[in-house]
This record gives sequence, C-alpha cells and structure tokens, in this order.
Amino acid sequence: MVAKEDASVVKRLREAGAIPLGSTNCSELCMWMESYNKVYGRTKNPYDPSRIAGGSSGGEGAIIGAGGSPFGLGADFGGSIRMPAFFNGVFGHKPSPGIVPNTLNFPIADGEAALMMVTGPLCRKGEDLWQVLKIISGPDGKDENCTMKLVHDPAQVELSKLRVFVIETNHIFEPTAEMKKVLWDAARHLACLGAQVESLRCEELANTGFFWTSEVSAGSKTTYSMLMGEGREINLLVEGLKLVVGLSPYTLPSLGLALLERVGKGADKWKKNWVEKAVAFRRDLMSMLGDDGIILFPPYPETAPLHNLPIVPPFKWLYTAIFNVLKFPATAVPMGLSEQGLPLGIQVAASTGNDHLCIAVALELEKRFGGWVFPSS
Repeated sequence: MVAKEDASVVKRLREAGAIPLGSTNCSELCMWMESYNKVYGRTKNPYDPSRIAGGSSGGEGAIIGAGGSPFGLGADFGGSIRMPAFFNGVFGHKPSPGIVPNTLNFPIADGEAALMMVTGPLCRKGEDLWQVLKIISGPDGKDENCTMKLVHDPAQVELSKLRVFVIETNHIFEPTAEMKKVLWDAARHLACLGAQVESLRCEELANTGFFWTSEVSAGSKTTYSMLMGEGREINLLVEGLKLVVGLSPYTLPSLGLALLERVGKGADKWKKNWVEKAVAFRRDLMSMLGDDGIILFPPYPETAPLHNLPIVPPFKWLYTAIFNVLKFPATAVPMGLSEQGLPLGIQVAASTGNDHLCIAVALELEKRFGGWVFPSS
C-alpha cells in the first residue's frame, strides 16, 4: 500500500528540513515485536544479526542503532517504539496521548483504543528526542484525539526534586540480573543528585495482559482479522492449514493474534470488568506520581532474544504495554552493553502530560552512562 500523501508528522518534519531516507521494515500490520513479514523478510539486530531488532518499528530501531540514520518515527500501541529502541541501543519516546497526531497512520486504532496508540521519535542522541517531539506535536485539525500542546521543557526540570519509584518486575516474567542492575544504577545516580528514591512492589502489574487485551477489544470497532482480510474477517482454519504447508501469506504471530481475538469475542462483561480495574489502577498511580514522580521499569525482561524466540512465550512485551494501558508517557533509555555485547536499557515513565520529566531523566542518564554505543564488528 503506497500512501497518496504524507502523514501529518512526516509533513511537519519535511517542512522543518528533515530529509526522508526511506520507509523501514516492520512486522505484519505493525502488530508483533519482531520485524518480519512475507513481503520484505526479516530485520536483524546491528549488534548481533542472530537477534531480533524488535517491532513493530524494528527497521527504524535497527537503522538508527547501526548509525545509518540520526532519528526516525514509530507508532506505539504496546511498545512498538520502546522495544526497538531498547533492543538496538537507542532512545525512544512514547508520548502522552493527545500530543502528537496519528493522522494517516496505517493501520489506525479506533474508538477508545485510539488513545492507546501514539506516534513518537526514536533517536540516536537523547537531545534529539525533545527537538523532534516539538516539531511533530500539536493539533493538526484532523485527529480529533490530538488536542494538547507541549507546555513544559526538560531543561527546566530540577532532578533533585524528583520522586523516583523503582519497579523491578511485573510479576509475570522476572528480569535478568543485568536488567535489574542497570535499573538500580540509574536510580542510584538520581539519588546522588538529590532525588528521593523508593522501591515499589506493584503486584497489580501481573494483570497487564488482561488490562491491555480488554481495553483494545472493548474500544475497537475494527477487528484485527478484518485488517488482515482488508475489510473482511479471514478464515482462520483455512489460513492455519495453509500456514502449515507454507502457503499462507500471513505470519504465525498475526494468525495467533487473530485467534486470540476470536476466542475472546463476546465476553463483554469480562472485558468491562478489566477495563474498570485498569481505570482504577491508572487513577491510583496518577495520584501517587503527581507532577514530580517518575517510574523506572525494565523495557523487557532480557536483552534482545534470538529470532523467532519471542513467540514462546509470547507475552514478554507486556513490560512496555502497561504504559499504553495507563496512557503514561514513557522513554526507553540505553544503559550500555551486556557481557554479550547487546544493548541494556530501562524505561522512564511519568503521569500523563509529564513527557518533559521522562526526557529530562533520559538526558541526565545519557550524560552519566554514555547513551548509544556504536555496534562494533
């Protein structure tokens, strides 16, 4: 599908002098964490080609991490900016909903689920996050959900006055020792600057999968199966049999998501219950964070996995998806390399509208820990 005109965010970047290099690879219909499809094939990680680059904006993460582009754009519905940023050792920011227009994104979320999808920047240098965000943000008169403008500035944030809540795990998949270490490295550095640091055990995060799937299905009029079938739901049994013999045009993760959606069809009371719980959880966290609190949280329980491995088990992306449910801004921040030479990193999140806090912390951590590291041969 070739676009007939630029999306609002692309148009704004062009007008600001940006030079598009190309449209990079993504997962099928932008709905999986590995950038592989039957049209363009597989995107590989610049730090280790046997590893994934993430998804759905894995092509962007890979080319920026490889040093081929200074910045790019991604669309984040469950972590599609932050996972590629993390796996490829660069910065990625998921804005608060309502700040950046999603006009002409494809596929587009509808209903209440539209507030879970946001467009944002991936950058090799932390200082570019705010510069790109300023260019692409603000109402465009077309996206009815985009009503806010950036008000605050990261340069005005007093890090010594921050309250920092460190959450090590979502109680579903335990992060590795390396992932926990960089989380606390960041927390200790902020504490040295005067920030108040507190460890938080948040067992409600174990419900992230129920929160996310309920919000998506309860708020959407268009099913994923309809997107796959270009308006008509596909026959899952037929496509599943074709997949087994290598004849289906669809990928296994796509068919799996369509099947999961089909299984949950009609459970309206169950979905409503989980949506209400998610709203209450968001209200409690908003109250706790206020306008001076941030959360430090892993972007994934481990470094970039080998190709195809994310499908077993398929839910480790819930580490990023929780902030789509909560509608919080969140920034993926690189924190050096692991013993295997793979990027390590953390997420910095804040209450809705406090994007400047996330980016201010990202800039400070880049200054202290070095940010992007060139992937050597």
